Amino acid sequence: MFYQLTVALVGTSPSIWRRLLVPGDTPLNVCHRIIQVAMGWLDYHAHQFLAASKQGRRVYGVVVGDDNVRAGIRVLDEYSYLLSDLLQAERDQCLYEYDFGDSWMHQLVLERIIEEPASLEKRCCLEGNGACPPEDSGGVPSYEEWLKALKDPGHPDHEEAVKWLGSDYDPSIFECQKVNQSLSVLLGNSEAKRK
Repeated sequence: MFYQLTVALVGTSPSIWRRLLVPGDTPLNVCHRIIQVAMGWLDYHAHQFLAASKQGRRVYGVVVGDDNVRAGIRVLDEYSYLLSDLLQAERDQCLYEYDFGDSWMHQLVLERIIEEPASLEKRCCLEGNGACPPEDSGGVPSYEEWLKALKDPGHPDHEEAVKWLGSDYDPSIFECQKVNQSLSVLLGNSEAKRK
C-alpha cells in the first residue's frame, strides 16, 4: 500500500508544503531522509517523529547508546519502526521536528491510501509550495523577519539579510522536478542498502 501524504511546515504563511507518495512500509529512518530531500533541508541537525497513541505521546528518533530519553519520554529507535506504525488511516497525523534549536515542526497528514499507484514512479513528490527556509535561520518567526528585511531596502537588517539569504532568494520557488531527481538518487541508494 502507498500513502499520499502532505508534509507542511507548521506556522508558515504562505504555507510551505509537499505532497508525497511513499510506501506505507517505509522505515522511519528512510522517511526522515525523504522529508529532508522533499522539503530542501540539508540534514545538518537532529530530528524526531512525534505521534499520539493510546499510551500517550510517542517519540521516534535516532537512539545512540543509552541516550534514549528526551524530556522524560523514552525515544523509540526509528530504525525499528515503519511509517505505517505512526499513520494507519486516512486523516491520521503526526509531527516531524527538525533542528531542536530552531524547532522546525512539520505536520504529516495521511491524505489517501492507494493500493497501487498508476505511475511507475512509486516514491515521489507530487507537488508542493514554497522554498525551504535556509538552515540555521532561527525558526519560523526569525525566518519571517529575514524575509521582511530582504524585501525592504530601508530595513536596518537589509544588508545582513542579503548576505544571509542572497539577493536573488525567492521564498515562493519550489521545483518539483529537482526534488524528484534527488529523491530518485536517494531512494536508489536506500534500496541498494536494504538488499
